[in-house]
Amino acid sequence: MRIAPYVVFLLVGVGTQGQSQLATEALGLLDASRSPVEQAWGAYLCGSLAVEACKPPLIKALEAWDSRLGGGPAVPDSPEYFQVQSIMDALIRVRAMVPSQVALRFRAGWRDEAFLLFLLSNPTEDMLLALPESELTSPEWIAVSNALLNRGSAAFFLRMAQSKRFEHHFSVYDIEREYGTAGGIGDGIYTPPAIRKVPAEYPPVGVYELKANGRSGDTLVSSGPCASYQNIAYSRMEITPAGTPLRPNRPFIGHPPIYCRDAYLAAFRGMQEADARPILRPSTDVRWSSPSEFRKQTEAAMERSATALRQFLADGLIGHLTYGKEIPITVTPVVTDLRENQKVPLPAVAPKTFVLN
Repeated sequence: MRIAPYVVFLLVGVGTQGQSQLATEALGLLDASRSPVEQAWGAYLCGSLAVEACKPPLIKALEAWDSRLGGGPAVPDSPEYFQVQSIMDALIRVRAMVPSQVALRFRAGWRDEAFLLFLLSNPTEDMLLALPESELTSPEWIAVSNALLNRGSAAFFLRMAQSKRFEHHFSVYDIEREYGTAGGIGDGIYTPPAIRKVPAEYPPVGVYELKANGRSGDTLVSSGPCASYQNIAYSRMEITPAGTPLRPNRPFIGHPPIYCRDAYLAAFRGMQEADARPILRPSTDVRWSSPSEFRKQTEAAMERSATALRQFLADGLIGHLTYGKEIPITVTPVVTDLRENQKVPLPAVAPKTFVLN
C-alpha cells in the first residue's frame, strides 16, 4: 500500500488542489475491495477533509460492519475495532445521518460514538421516547431531554410528570435553631492512564466522550434548562500508532438530580426552574403548638400544593392528548421534626392524589 502521500498530508498538510486530489482518492479507498488499512486511511481523509461525497460510502461501510458483527462489539483495540472506530470517527466529523437504528446497534462497543451518530440522525420523537431511561447516562439523558423539549413533546412532559416523585416538605419546630452540615473529601491514589495504540500503518483514529458542561475546545451538542447540566458537548482525542495516554470511558448509568426534572417541566411551560419551584417542590415551616393545629396547617398546605400542581400540569397539556387516560398524580408529604421536645408524636400527614385527564 502507498501511504506516503497520506503521511505527508498528516504531517504538513497540502494545498487546495492537493486536498481535492486526496478527497477523490479517499473515496476510492473506501471501496469494499480495498484492504482494511486502506479503508481506515480513506475514512480518516474523508473526516479530515470534511468530504461530503464520503457520506454514502461511509454509511454503507458501517452497515456492512453491522451485519458482520451481528450487534456485538469487536475486541477492544483490535484491528476490527479500529476499522469500525475509523468509520464512526469520519461519520461524526462529516456529520452524516446514519439510520438511527443502525447507530444504536453499535452502543455495546462504541457507546458515545454510536449515541452521537444517533443524535445526528435527527431521530423521531418516538425513537427518542423509546430509549429506556434506566439505561442512559446523565449526559445522554440530558441530550435526549433537550431534543424532546425543543420539539415541544407533550408525551415527554407527561412522562416527566408521571416519573417524578412530587413532595411537599414540612419542617416542624418550636424554637429557632441553626443547623449546618459538614463535608469532606476523600483521598485517592493516582494511576496513570493506559497507553492505547492503533495498529501499524493505520492512521490516527478519533475516540469520543459525551459529557455535561464540556471544556474549551469541546463541541457543543445541545443546551438545556438544567443549571448543573446546561451544556452537553463531546470531546475528540486521537489514538496514534505511537500511542496515546487515554483513560477508558466507563459510563455511569444514572440521572441528574431531581431539580433537573423540575427545570424541564418548568421550561415546557415557559418558566424558569426557580419560579416553578414553589409548585414543583413546595415547602412549609410549621411552628408546633398542638396536634389539631398541626393537622389544620398541614392539610391546608397539602391542598394548596396539590391544586397548584394540578393547574400547572393541566395547563401544560392544553391542546395535547392524554390518550383518553386518567393519570393519577400524588403529592407525598415529607416531614422533618426539628422540635426540642418530641414527646408528643406528630400526627401523620396524608398524601394528596388528583387525576389528570
